Amino acid sequence: MRIGEGVAMPAMNNILSKWVPVAERSRSLALVYSGMNLGSVTGPAFSPFLIHKFGWPLVFYSFGSLGTVWFAVWLNKAHSTPLEDPELRPHEKKLIVTKFVSKEPVKTIPWRLILSKPPVGP
Repeated sequence: MRIGEGVAMPAMNNILSKWVPVAERSRSLALVYSGMNLGSVTGPAFSPFLIHKFGWPLVFYSFGSLGTVWFAVWLNKAHSTPLEDPELRPHEKKLIVTKFVSKEPVKTIPWRLILSKPPVGP
């Protein structure tokens, strides 16, 4: 990753923690991180085609244009929390906000319970 992309994963975790209910969070993170890897694979896969057909500068123009369009959409449509989104209907906000677990810190970690689950334990 480049220096500008270093904040991407923590930022995604932060946004998803505010937008996605706890019960659906792991699935959402898997989808987001899979999308990151998909972009890392498809970009270099299409670059030789673009270079062969249109010349090497088009690779920079096309990926730069896609990034600019994505940035413009993100600035206009993305919000830090559901409460800040003016386009979200009140019943949607209520659904998202009420599905969260309490924000109280965990006092003890239930290691015995965690280690007894099949994906973790014997």
